[in-house]
Amino acid sequence: MKTFQKRIAERMQRGMETQIHMERTHYGIRMTLPLAPSEAGLLDLLLRIPSRAYHLPPEEGIVLDFQSRACSPGFLTRLMQKLVWARHVRVLAWLSANEETLRLFWGSGLSVEEPRKPIEAETLEAAQPRRMDWAEEAAPELPPSPGLKALYTSLRGGQTITAPGDVILWGHLNPGAEIVAGGNIVVAGRLRGIVHAGQGGQADVFIVAGSFESPQVRLGNKLCYADASIPGWGRPVLITLEDGEPIIRVNDFVKDAARHNS
Repeated sequence: MKTFQKRIAERMQRGMETQIHMERTHYGIRMTLPLAPSEAGLLDLLLRIPSRAYHLPPEEGIVLDFQSRACSPGFLTRLMQKLVWARHVRVLAWLSANEETLRLFWGSGLSVEEPRKPIEAETLEAAQPRRMDWAEEAAPELPPSPGLKALYTSLRGGQTITAPGDVILWGHLNPGAEIVAGGNIVVAGRLRGIVHAGQGGQADVFIVAGSFESPQVRLGNKLCYADASIPGWGRPVLITLEDGEPIIRVNDFVKDAARHNS
């Protein structure tokens, strides 16, 4: 027979699983949606929120985080009709950890990336590695390599980084963003913008991407166009010039290394 304390704990847990968590952010409101309710139940929860709660300043909006919830096309349609359009809600992004749901949002033309804080060029120039506060013993800081520019962020559309040497981006290069380097370029996350390695015509350069999704890359004086039909799209790749032609190799060892070290 369950104890009184266990029953109370279970009720509290069920309550948490059916609540919408709202968090104030730099772009407005982030709403983390619960997993427990049905689609009809979730829509009812969203409609119970007073309309004035959705009315934010013109420069702000709302991000909906569905977590790992699976969403049907019918639910997305009802959500748009009854909430977004009916109440004039400005939804900046539709986040999901569910692959099918993410494809549904993406295929519907919805933004699936959380807005980032504006980054000034001066901040990017001064970016320095940060020590992890959980580390028991911090590694010694090494001086930056000559000609190496490291960025510890993601770049949004409209941002351009130019450097005479190598560039390492520890983040995503989003559509509309660009990196131009005299040397090599490494994008640890999703490469969806434009990159130009070996800007001065240098041919012995390379491009590495954690996930290659860029329509155009340059190496030296060579231009390479790409789309989802090529091998390596959406996967880790190494791009080099061989006999004057761009060669794309899938680098599964990146994922293997991450798996073995996890």
